[in-house]
Amino acid sequence: MLCLASGGGQQGPLFALHGYDVTIMDYSKEQLASDRLVAEREGLTIETVQADMTQPFPFENEAFDLVFCPVSNVYIEDLTNLWQECYRVLKPGGLLMVGYMNPWVYMYDGDVVWDKPEEEPLLTYPLPFNARELEEAGRLAINPDYGYEFSHTLDEQIGGQLRAGFAMIDFYESKNSQHRLSIYGSDYLANLSIKL
Repeated sequence: MLCLASGGGQQGPLFALHGYDVTIMDYSKEQLASDRLVAEREGLTIETVQADMTQPFPFENEAFDLVFCPVSNVYIEDLTNLWQECYRVLKPGGLLMVGYMNPWVYMYDGDVVWDKPEEEPLLTYPLPFNARELEEAGRLAINPDYGYEFSHTLDEQIGGQLRAGFAMIDFYESKNSQHRLSIYGSDYLANLSIKL
């Protein structure tokens, strides 16, 4: 299986623990180092590859049975390449598991939501949320440790997968109890698609 931008010693080693042959592709050397550290500590075998999800993936066609992409696609401005490359590297009948933020979450001031629990969350930003453009306009300051985030419409998330050739076979909504916006609705979405 291929884990996309899921570095940090979390999901990849767990999949390996359950018997998957795991390759983790991440842009961050630090995240990949954390994966290797956890794998070595637990006696697991994983492969790590440093690469950018916005570029062609460094893998052969039909190389994987499963691609897992957690909420990391919020760091990609345009998802088109992601869905096309996922389709290319999956074998026929292969599965794509994707998690993403519900777009409405980005309408609120993140500093208030996360760092000022005594204040009421405020609707601040129109959708689509584009941190790079907001920073350029002087409306937002981005901490380089976290990077730019981008909201995506369901058309970009689900429709993009369908246009790449996938068929969606399952859908899931969840709430992060540590995220105070979850009292208003599901803040996370996930779907499972298949390459026909």
